[in-house]
Amino acid sequence: MGMSQFIFLFPGEGSQYVRMGLDFYQALPEARAMLDALDSLVGHSLTSLMFRGPESGLALTENLQPAICAVSAVCLHTVCQAGIRPAAVAGHSLGELTAAYAAGVFDYEALCRVAMTRGRVCQQCALQHPGGMLAVTGLADADLDEVVSQAATQGVIVKANLNVPNQTVISGEESALLVAGNLVRERRGRAQRLKVSGPWHSPLMEGAMRLFCEALSGVPFREAAISLYSNVTAAPENSTERIKDNLGRQLCAPVRWLDTMRRMMQDYPDAAFIEIGPGRVLKSFVLQLDPRRQVFNVEDARSLEFLVKRLVCQ
Repeated sequence: MGMSQFIFLFPGEGSQYVRMGLDFYQALPEARAMLDALDSLVGHSLTSLMFRGPESGLALTENLQPAICAVSAVCLHTVCQAGIRPAAVAGHSLGELTAAYAAGVFDYEALCRVAMTRGRVCQQCALQHPGGMLAVTGLADADLDEVVSQAATQGVIVKANLNVPNQTVISGEESALLVAGNLVRERRGRAQRLKVSGPWHSPLMEGAMRLFCEALSGVPFREAAISLYSNVTAAPENSTERIKDNLGRQLCAPVRWLDTMRRMMQDYPDAAFIEIGPGRVLKSFVLQLDPRRQVFNVEDARSLEFLVKRLVCQ
């Protein structure tokens, strides 16, 4: 194969869509077994929600988090079956769980259980502290900082996902988000509501973070076999303690995606990136940072076939 190294990226919430994972489920016995195993762990047919909808049911965090992780794990399995292995991994927010699984930190059953717990505690916390997230584009950093500090007079609001130079997601209470959205538009920026059901990566998630850290303490972790780049530190981590700690802290901390990508690009100047799981958002982020970088995504049989063809031809 032409390219020497690959970095695998795993998407988080907002990447879901009805029918995700369906063609692998229908075509591959291993994929079917993995997703059936998810159903029995969850205790109801999450796959029928994933394959048939309704989208509103799938969008509930407690359904969404295990569903995205399991579909990403299935996609990962198909890529590894094709003989493609990662040199390093990262995941965006929730996606960091699948990245940890890809790095050998825990097995598939643990991934599903941890994702179920994360989804449940986030959902509970969002009911107690309702809010949401806005993706802001077209504003300079200084302008956005000003928007956030003005809106903070109306309620809790913070910068939550530092994605690419032109896109930052803010998270907080409805009252503050409403003000922030208006201020962004006054400054000729764009503010788009994200398909999430709570104010993720904000201080409002402290209750969820405490419960999740407690749950993680009971999960057996192994050292990462390859570097797992953390959302919290934007640096490669291998030790079980650091990874466990970062996965917990991540619920309230901002996702430092831009710093993470820059660090990975610096550490692996020639590597190709592959987004593994539903959607293509992370692929677009890589291309915004480095348009010359080779980037692929695998979310279904067609994208997998394209990747394999491209690599064989090189």
